Amino acid sequence: MPFHNFKHGVGVMHVSFYLIACTDAGMCLNAIQAFALIVSALCHDIDHPGHTNAFEVNSMSDLALFYNDNAVLENHHCATASILLKRQECNILVGLTKEEFKELRSVMCSAILATDMSSHFTLLTKFREAVHSNGGWNPEQSSDKLLLLSILLHAADLSNPTRNWEHSRIWASLVSQEFNAQVRNEKALELPFLPFMETLDEEAQAKQETSFIEFIIEPMWKDVVEFLPQLQFIHDYISTNKSNWKAISRRSTPRDSAQSTPHASAKSLALRSTRGSTSPISTSGSKQGSSGGEMRSRELDDDDLSFASGEQDLAGMCVRSHLCARSSGSQR
Repeated sequence: MPFHNFKHGVGVMHVSFYLIACTDAGMCLNAIQAFALIVSALCHDIDHPGHTNAFEVNSMSDLALFYNDNAVLENHHCATASILLKRQECNILVGLTKEEFKELRSVMCSAILATDMSSHFTLLTKFREAVHSNGGWNPEQSSDKLLLLSILLHAADLSNPTRNWEHSRIWASLVSQEFNAQVRNEKALELPFLPFMETLDEEAQAKQETSFIEFIIEPMWKDVVEFLPQLQFIHDYISTNKSNWKAISRRSTPRDSAQSTPHASAKSLALRSTRGSTSPISTSGSKQGSSGGEMRSRELDDDDLSFASGEQDLAGMCVRSHLCARSSGSQR
């Protein structure tokens, strides 16, 4: 897959680590919760078939039938990761106690399922309510802790527009390739498709990315930055990238990130490695897609922005494992 390959998982994991290590969020988590977020980030799109949930449901795929059309891919990613972690050669959790494993499993399931774009607005509303409620967010309350972990992973998953222009543009182009591939498949199979996913030229892609930033990225990261003020620099990058996409849609020459913001790329979310540091580090891209110029929030349901990749035989392995070997072995 051009976009959702192993590098995507590593990139989201890297941003998740940054959020833990370089903001106040890390002080709210214990060691198991922080570790669970890192594992969840790496595995959150494992064995993705390269289609959205809508495609899986409309094509009546085995995964859609198995998961009853409900968060099909997110359930599959979480189940596949859990199955792989049971293998002796992959079991990095063998040293955990039963209580620690139970906590890690709870975080992993909650956070990965929260990456379903159909729950984006619900998740963001809950986060806003928790932060602005009487007494504020309570880090000692388990439900608030799970909500924070879910927001952190979701934000890391949609961090592409917070990177410098050069890297953000590359990853946007790659996810556009996957969107176009899905539309071609949907047309060939005579399935319904979303027009915004089809980009026939760079101007069309630019309009989609602009809308995606305006409807999804800016509102979400505004709330995250308000909660974690160490991320204030992110606003510069989002603004620069949106301006550049608008320039492309007008067939203008885009600005360079280093020229358009005084902070330059050293302060990109993907390029900071320690609290207060401006030393760049290398990361991969993050899952996020385009959205059409006439996008409405309801059109983002059905995980229209979710993609990833993996070996295709793992999908069948996961389903067979659930159906035929559910009671065999332990979770540890």
